[in-house]
Amino acid sequence: MISAKEALSIIISSLPPKKVIRKHLTDSLGYSLAEDIYADTDQPPFDKSAMDGFAVRFTDLNKMPAELELVTTVAAGEIAGMAVAKGKTIKIMTGAPVPAGADTVVMKEMTKENDNKVVFMEKPGYKANICFRGEDVKKGRKVIAKGTLINPAIVGLLATFGKTHPRVFANPSLAVLATGSELVAINQKPKRSQIRNSNSYVLSAQLQQLGFQPDNLGIARDSQKELESKLKAGLKKDALIITGGVSTGDYDIVEPVLRKLGVKILFNAVAIKPGKPFVFGINKIGSGKCLIFALPGNPVSVFVTMHVFVKPALLKLAGVGITDGGYLKAKLSGGKLRQIGRQQYIPALLNEERNTVAPVEWHGSADLVGLAHANSLIAIPPDEIVRQGDYARIIKL
Repeated sequence: MISAKEALSIIISSLPPKKVIRKHLTDSLGYSLAEDIYADTDQPPFDKSAMDGFAVRFTDLNKMPAELELVTTVAAGEIAGMAVAKGKTIKIMTGAPVPAGADTVVMKEMTKENDNKVVFMEKPGYKANICFRGEDVKKGRKVIAKGTLINPAIVGLLATFGKTHPRVFANPSLAVLATGSELVAINQKPKRSQIRNSNSYVLSAQLQQLGFQPDNLGIARDSQKELESKLKAGLKKDALIITGGVSTGDYDIVEPVLRKLGVKILFNAVAIKPGKPFVFGINKIGSGKCLIFALPGNPVSVFVTMHVFVKPALLKLAGVGITDGGYLKAKLSGGKLRQIGRQQYIPALLNEERNTVAPVEWHGSADLVGLAHANSLIAIPPDEIVRQGDYARIIKL
């Protein structure tokens, strides 16, 4: 049995090289950039008006109110055919290039327009209401770093600099498999010895929350033949996530069947609670390999091991450098959490406003009801006791 830190280290060191693909900009949301992005032009690319108003020479506003002759109008997408001369003004729309000779734009609301005359009632600051060329970014400057997760704002930047097909890290292909003869589909009414298969849906939801789209392989009964068939399908993916069948019971056959199929097992137990029976292995496929995460069968154990071990590995494989589970600190607001010789992950309720955390009522690794009321996990190291008022390490869910 190894520590949680050792387990995560083994998993991360076993990751294959990241795959790089090109995605059309409209399909790139949620992917991680596999290249640095540089500005191919100044931004803004020209001095432009930030307001609807009038382009003027600031010195023409020395005496207020000032009256200037209106000579033409320039709209966004147009270029004025003349410069702003002394005593003259040009009406300008938001986004239009500032005409030569002008150094200030006066908001329309500060003026009165009458035929070919404009009376300026208020005087703005010098160079007011102009977005100057290159003030956001200069041509050639790096604007987005490799590894950045593409969100809507990043999509806008990529569009601004003409990146129609950015290079991104490919999301891993994934499969989810639940095992156990006691499991039935969620649209079936369980018999006395049966339970509905919630684990596949918990895992799929966690993966979808990360931006991944796993294949659900359904349920494999505790039969070597049926399990082999399902596992062979899953081993074609970049990662296969299995629940159940990894403990020491007579019908816990996942690990021996994986070994039979050529999977190299790197560990099969981790010193944590919940989630101790946790098998991790790799299966080589040509020049690549499939990562196998065989998690316990109890729902809370599934949730915890997925969040603590599988999530950071898959995110790193997709180009996002998260490897520590995302720990924060908050003050324990009640009770005492004792050491048990294993790393504990306790479902808890975090009050972000007060930065306090307290365990929710739950009854062990099978209690999905208790977990559903939690928004975080308290992580208790194996050699520590956390008392009321102490700061505890937490993972936000």
